[in-house]
Amino acid sequence: MTPKTLACLTLALSAVALPAFASSTAASSLVDSIAASVGSISDSIKGSSKSSSRATGVAEGDYQLMQVAAAEQPGHVTLTLQAVDNASDDDQVLVTVPQQAFDRSGLGPAHTVSVSHRPYGVAFANQQTGQAFFLALTDPWYRELVNQPVRL
Repeated sequence: MTPKTLACLTLALSAVALPAFASSTAASSLVDSIAASVGSISDSIKGSSKSSSRATGVAEGDYQLMQVAAAEQPGHVTLTLQAVDNASDDDQVLVTVPQQAFDRSGLGPAHTVSVSHRPYGVAFANQQTGQAFFLALTDPWYRELVNQPVRL
């Protein structure tokens, strides 16, 4: 991983983890928050919106939160998102996120989730606050993160 790539990833992860860091100065809280706010695209996103790229599986834009359900993976929930600009079932996406990330998002039924593509993957944010609550990283980025422990 190049220094520029590492710097971009660190900045992106800091944006997601900042609220947790503000509530506690313990380094372990920051690391736990980052881990609870990041996943891989291949493990997190199912279904596809019509205008999505093959790399991300979801198109940029706003999505209405239709349902929150327990996921197969313990400690996770699956969000059913429907593209706001297209009410067809073809534009429905399932996103599995850690329960902690969803709890911190402030989202509820019928709220809007903003999806934006980033060089490292896809950011999911509460549209009302603009605060990202989950990053779905491309598999190469995710493997680098998992294989490279952060030393504080």
